[in-house]
Amino acid sequence: MQAPDISPALEQLIYQTILNSPSPLKEYDLLKTLTQAGYAEFDLSGSELQLFQAHFMLFHLLYRLQDQWQAAGKGSLEIHTLGIFFKKTDKIPKSPVLPDEKDALATFDSLKAYYLDFSAYYNTQEEEIQALLDGFWHRFITGQANSNLSQQQALELFELTPPFSAHTLKQRYRQLRQHTHPDKGGSNQAFQQVIEAYEILTAIYE
Repeated sequence: MQAPDISPALEQLIYQTILNSPSPLKEYDLLKTLTQAGYAEFDLSGSELQLFQAHFMLFHLLYRLQDQWQAAGKGSLEIHTLGIFFKKTDKIPKSPVLPDEKDALATFDSLKAYYLDFSAYYNTQEEEIQALLDGFWHRFITGQANSNLSQQQALELFELTPPFSAHTLKQRYRQLRQHTHPDKGGSNQAFQQVIEAYEILTAIYE
């Protein structure tokens, strides 16, 4: 699959948005900025497939720009799940990679390789899409508000009583996501509560 071109206008918008952010820029906020500027491919109001494609497209472009900007001496673009920011390139020699850091570097390289392979934009399977979207919404909620749900409230929202299986939890989660999704007549607040409750219950019971 041929990767999309990056227009100078889009590159400049991404660069300035990240550069001018006073703190690490959240993925959601960057997607929102691009959508408001007229780039419909980053719109978050569509289906789950379109949401995944917006997420994938953004990270694909960021990893490509990371290499370009590094080569151009603009600095090191740091791409992390909880924030995107520039790190000034210093001239201090790099420290040797410690043994326990090697796995982290391998994970990073694997993640970058995944997003740079644009065929994944079309070929990623449903389960993988769901996992990526769950991670996206979790990061979005983490950045928007502190948790207001207790364990008991999460159980009541899901109408579950321990013990229950991981399969039962996931099945109930999918039902509630469909029911509360803003594009299906739900509200952002209700949708966020479902995802937040699922994070709480997954950590405890799965």
